[in-house]
Amino acid sequence: MRTWLLITPILILFTACEFPKDPENTLKKVKDGQLRVGISENPPWTQKSGETWTGIEPALIERYAKKLNAEIKWIAKSESELMKELENHRLDLVISGLREDNPHSKSVGFTYGYAGEKKAKRVMAVPPGENAFLSDLERFLRAEDPKAGEQKNASR
Repeated sequence: MRTWLLITPILILFTACEFPKDPENTLKKVKDGQLRVGISENPPWTQKSGETWTGIEPALIERYAKKLNAEIKWIAKSESELMKELENHRLDLVISGLREDNPHSKSVGFTYGYAGEKKAKRVMAVPPGENAFLSDLERFLRAEDPKAGEQKNASR
């Protein structure tokens, strides 16, 4: 009986919480909706070819959007402008061959270092606190081979 008295409050606490959580519901909004992707040119990770974005990361994000049944809206700006937009939840994701030692790591969320050199792995940035979205994106990245998307194009 004592064991149940100790375990019951703990079980109630854990079942009442949803982990991971998205305070702004990013994952929920993006699924079957629109994925707002901030992008700036940084070959071979991201590059502009006419009206089309190409490179390793746009190809990955095209596949991720397909998984979520989401339409991509590409927003091209400078990296610092994109990070401000992301910090204020006006973007869902920023890609640009970002490195894990990026100075914005204190104000936005970063995926794990998924590709690149040993000393400077590449990351993607998500809005701060959007842990469910970040977890979903990281599961996708782990299942993908970033080099496989290098030659595929992502349309604007």
